[in-house]
Amino acid sequence: QQFLRSLICDIKSVASAEVVPGAVVKALDVCREQSSGLSREHLASMVMARRQAPPEDVVAYFNQELKSRVCLMDGDLAARFSSERLTEAEYRGERFKHFKELDASGQRMELQGRHSILCLTKANLVIGAHRDFL
Repeated sequence: QQFLRSLICDIKSVASAEVVPGAVVKALDVCREQSSGLSREHLASMVMARRQAPPEDVVAYFNQELKSRVCLMDGDLAARFSSERLTEAEYRGERFKHFKELDASGQRMELQGRHSILCLTKANLVIGAHRDFL
């Protein structure tokens, strides 16, 4: 609990005019990418044809859409955690190494696959997954 509280921070929002990219920035500045005229229909047809749209066109389209509607982003953390192929012991960590709770059928409760427990047993993995998503 103390560790999670230590992660709390305040984020100051600044107007985009105040943010100036540094000279060493080499990645696409997704917040400033302007629309390239890529229509929703054209982008949809590329996806349906299983062709890859240029990343800058997708970013520009996405930025244009954000100006007119709300967008909720949902990363699939379960898939990210599953890709780690963690063992039961890794899910348990030191904190739940001796956890002996039984389920309704009288069997020892397995923690493997219960991703929410990773906040307590593998906090750095959870933090990394969120950073990767952003």
